[in-house]
Formats: sequence, structure tokens, C-alpha cells
Amino acid sequence: MADIFIGSHDGKNVYQFSWLPSTFPEFNRTSKNEVFESYSNGDFNIIGDMNLLEFGLEGKLPITPSKYSFSKSNIGAYKIINLMHASMSKKKPVRLIINRNPNPTIPTNLINVLVSVESMTWKEENDVVNYNVSFKEYRNV
Repeated sequence: MADIFIGSHDGKNVYQFSWLPSTFPEFNRTSKNEVFESYSNGDFNIIGDMNLLEFGLEGKLPITPSKYSFSKSNIGAYKIINLMHASMSKKKPVRLIINRNPNPTIPTNLINVLVSVESMTWKEENDVVNYNVSFKEYRNV
């Protein structure tokens, strides 16, 4: 069964998303490659370091998950929203873990990474919070 977990940087608070987004995120990673033009041999591509991983999540979370029999956990939307908001205000990363449905030919764990919350929007409608969050990989210095 696919799942998404988000936790504080110290691991003290870990929350499972009650509902999964309709689509899993598109991950974006680029490299800092340079093209060098030589006098007689044409162009050479100098492979550089990778940039940080970037992705977003967009979906809905219930304010009261116990009202819905199909909820994956009893974690209300604002526990997750508040964790992400606190991470921004305290300038601390969060850990995001996304697992895919089990498949014998590929790993279950899609991603397990520390991220900074780059931006987030949320809106409450009828006991549901619509959210849109952008993340960027965080590397400890």
C-alpha cells in the first residue's frame, strides 16, 4: 500500500498522510554541466555536480480523518500543515518518506529525504484542507 510520511528533523514527530494525493510528485534533478568549445575538436561536455532534488505535493487532507472510513491514519490536516509551517519558521528541514505499492521487481521506498519547505499554500473547504507544497532537498553542512 502506498504511503506518505512527514516528520520533524529530529524524528520526534512523524505523521502519516491520511489521504494520498491523486498523483505522486514529479521529481526534478539537474546537473551543473558545462560545454567547453575547443579550437579544433568541437564541443566537449564537462559533467558537473548534481543540483538539489526538487518536487511538490498537491492534494487534500481531512481535518477530521475519523469521519472517513478510507483514511489511512487519524492524523488531521493541521498537524501536517503546522509541522511544515514550523519547519519554515524555525528554519529546520523535515523528513519526507514516500512509499509506493509493493512490487517484487522494484524497491517499495520511492524517496526518503530531508527537505526544506520552499513554499506552501492551503485552503480549508468543508472539513478538508487543499494544500500545495514545494520541497527542495536539504543536505546537512
